[in-house]
Amino acid sequence: MMLIVPFTSTPWETFSCALDGTTYRFSTNYNERNGVWSFDLYDDTTGAPLALGVPILLGCDLLAPYGLGIGSMYAVDMAATAGSALVGTTGTVGPVLQMTDADPLGAFNDDLGNRVKVVYLAPGEAFPT
Repeated sequence: MMLIVPFTSTPWETFSCALDGTTYRFSTNYNERNGVWSFDLYDDTTGAPLALGVPILLGCDLLAPYGLGIGSMYAVDMAATAGSALVGTTGTVGPVLQMTDADPLGAFNDDLGNRVKVVYLAPGEAFPT
C-alpha cells in the first residue's frame, strides 16, 4: 500500500497522516540558511517524539536509521527521467533535498510536495523499480 505523504512546500507546517492504520504527526522545517528540508515525527495520540530532525534525502529510506518498524519513506523526484532519478546527481544515493529553483533572496523553495513527493511503504513492502 504505497501512500504519498502530504508534505507541501509550506515551511514549518504541522499535519497528521495515517500510515498503515496508525496516525502520526509530522512537523516540517525548511532551513533557509542551508537550503534543506527536514521533519520531526510524533505519535499523534501521545505527542511523543519518534524521530527528530530527519533530513529529507533523495534515494534512501528516511525512516531506516530510527528502527521504528513502521515502514519506509522515500523522497522521490517525480520529474526525473530514467537514469536521472535524483536531484543534482546521477548516482544512486541522493543529496539532502536542496532544490535548484530556490529564491535568490533566501526564500524557501517550492519543490517539496510538488516536484518531489514523499512516499510511504508499509512494513515488508518493496519500493517499485
